[in-house]
Amino acid sequence: MTQVGSKVEKFKVGDKVGVGCMVGSCRSCDSCQNNLENYCSKKILTYGAKYYDGTVTYGGYSDSMVADEHFIVRIPNNLPLDAGAPLLCAGITVYSPLRYFGLDKPGMHVGIVGLGGLGHVAVKFARAMGVKVTVISTSPDKKEEALENLGADSFLVSRDQDQMQVQLFSDQLFTNVSSTNNHLGFLYAVLVFLIIGFFIFLCRLQWEHWMVSLIQCPQFTLCCL
Repeated sequence: MTQVGSKVEKFKVGDKVGVGCMVGSCRSCDSCQNNLENYCSKKILTYGAKYYDGTVTYGGYSDSMVADEHFIVRIPNNLPLDAGAPLLCAGITVYSPLRYFGLDKPGMHVGIVGLGGLGHVAVKFARAMGVKVTVISTSPDKKEEALENLGADSFLVSRDQDQMQVQLFSDQLFTNVSSTNNHLGFLYAVLVFLIIGFFIFLCRLQWEHWMVSLIQCPQFTLCCL
């Protein structure tokens, strides 16, 4: 923090801080009043948007930036900036639904579909919360990364039909993944849920936490990233 305005109360010059995907909003509409500023029609994104003074925001591509203190978070002194930066985007994208939907309880079983940028952080958060994690990926090459480097409990290759049998997991969290003999039925079900979810989003922009599609199944939850 290099400079603060006269009305800033939460921060001071010299503080180690970060900014997520927004730097401003109207702060008065229903969305803002319910901590859903990302739905505000006057929100100002961290990059590619016009700030109050008419300048364009450039986010991480800029040398300095201005933001409302409401959208600034304090970064612990023992956390390197390069390690904290991913938490401000990918981190909150997966952390928020894990907490919001109560998927942060030790002993729960969460399936994380995709081990890209979001998936990596999701696995680490879920493991830190004491949740049992199964990574589901199209690439068998990511197995070592998931199990040995990130600490996932199990790994499933979605393209491997042998792994898409009725007995999907040893603890039988899925007793039946398809009503037919088609081992890919589970993948088709996931696709249908995602398509339905997309159209719901188009019809209702106020759908909360749409950024991460959550597919609820008995004793099991899939985080599609």
